[in-house]
Amino acid sequence: MARKTAKALPRLLRLKGQTFWFARDLPADCRPIFGKKTWLTNLGTADIKIAVQRRDTLEAETTQAFAAMRAGTWNPSEALSPVARGELYRETLLALSSGSEADPDALELAVYAAESERDAYRGPQKGAFGDALKGSVEVDRHIDAYLITIAKLAPATIRGMKGHILQFARWASEKKLRLDAVSRRIAGQYVTAVIDPMHPKTAAAHLGSLRSYWGFLHRRGHIVGADAKGGPWADQQIEVKGKRVERGDKDEARPFTVDEVRTLLYSPFPPRMAAEFAPQLIDALTISLLSGMRQEEIATLWVE
Repeated sequence: MARKTAKALPRLLRLKGQTFWFARDLPADCRPIFGKKTWLTNLGTADIKIAVQRRDTLEAETTQAFAAMRAGTWNPSEALSPVARGELYRETLLALSSGSEADPDALELAVYAAESERDAYRGPQKGAFGDALKGSVEVDRHIDAYLITIAKLAPATIRGMKGHILQFARWASEKKLRLDAVSRRIAGQYVTAVIDPMHPKTAAAHLGSLRSYWGFLHRRGHIVGADAKGGPWADQQIEVKGKRVERGDKDEARPFTVDEVRTLLYSPFPPRMAAEFAPQLIDALTISLLSGMRQEEIATLWVE
């Protein structure tokens, strides 16, 4: 199983899902002014190189902000990252360009303001602002806000839905796809490659989680050209495959015998297999025996 730990990350960086965050503790004398112990900024990228570049810029900016706090000249609006400001402009532009009360003059002024702010940025910050302005962010960029809306569901249900969304986010990140690029064709590719091979109940839950998340993205204006019923996932159909025969019983599954468990856990490993993989296989077998999870589900678990 893949593992990502905070110890392996460069300084001042955290990884939430597939997205890097800038995290810097404030000096004790600045905390009452800022209102929090840690300065957290979503860097809007899963690329470690880009994250490091944006971290360096934010480190310099936060150092200046700390000095301004001590001098009494700090402006809280300056705490917004380029990604957050780009998203604010995006929401404003969408609101001004839709509905029966659309205001062409206000829209033109907002477009000019957004373009002016974009041009004021340099380097990675300019790219981050521009990407957020057009909705080109990581798939799981809005997952924290989404989880708040389903907080009344059972904890196990929330964990499952979050896991499904993060699994798709990892798949999309590996293919260099961002939120604005997830079309019906891309969704269909994911269903065929990842969801169809799952057990029918797992597949239905996985697809339902993605539909729910996309419905939230539509309602909040984070995506355009979709609908509240699941966007590109709305009409995706799961291919129901033949039920696998479980341990010789054609009617229903039965528990493993003690001898079968011993065989699984203590049999010699294949001679050609590298020794470092043995603990991972033991972990996978143990998780499967205790939880009933299938191979593809276990292989996509992450330590956050």
